[in-house]
Amino acid sequence: TRRPAFWVVAMLCGAAVCVAVSTGLIGTSVPRLVAHLLAHSTTVFNEALPLHTLETGLLVLPATGFLGALFPLSLELIGAHGRGAARPFSVVYAINTVAAIGGSFAAGFIFIPRLGLQSTLLAVAVMLLATAVIILALMRVPTRVRFAGLGLVVFGAAFVLSTPTWDRELLAAGVYKYAPYVQPDLDLESALKAGTLLYYKDGAASTVSVKLLTGTL
Repeated sequence: TRRPAFWVVAMLCGAAVCVAVSTGLIGTSVPRLVAHLLAHSTTVFNEALPLHTLETGLLVLPATGFLGALFPLSLELIGAHGRGAARPFSVVYAINTVAAIGGSFAAGFIFIPRLGLQSTLLAVAVMLLATAVIILALMRVPTRVRFAGLGLVVFGAAFVLSTPTWDRELLAAGVYKYAPYVQPDLDLESALKAGTLLYYKDGAASTVSVKLLTGTL
């Protein structure tokens, strides 16, 4: 491509937008959709797993597509082609590998326990946008390309800032287990969210919640 810096920035911003949108859906619309599907379905939860797997795939596929395009574009950005491609290719590949391992470790054992899952996902989106800004600041690109890239960054930031807060009461309601047993004449979401949420904490291995319901925990 003739403008590798712009396309790298575009992929970074696209990934940030997808992460922000998926993050918002995970804690609001997706559990509501799952609850309604289970409440009005005649199949047991295990039989519906393929559908839920498809839903999960649709949430992560757009972001992974943008991130996957970054690797070849990064090689083009640093001029990794021809006979001299071996060294820059190996450097990019090494950085990609180390970042993947380090990022997984940091997310699971540092960021999620301290910030929570939603804040960690949004932090990823912010890091993607920050990387785009750094590239625009360090690379020699035409002024119009730089402004176009900054426009994409602002566009992505708008999505990050508008991400809705997760509905923790709904996430802690156990929709996969209790939705099929809610009486048809009751409001599904109100029934699932009944009680008082006393504790909610994301951890490296799981999320723990404690709810007070009809006088018992």
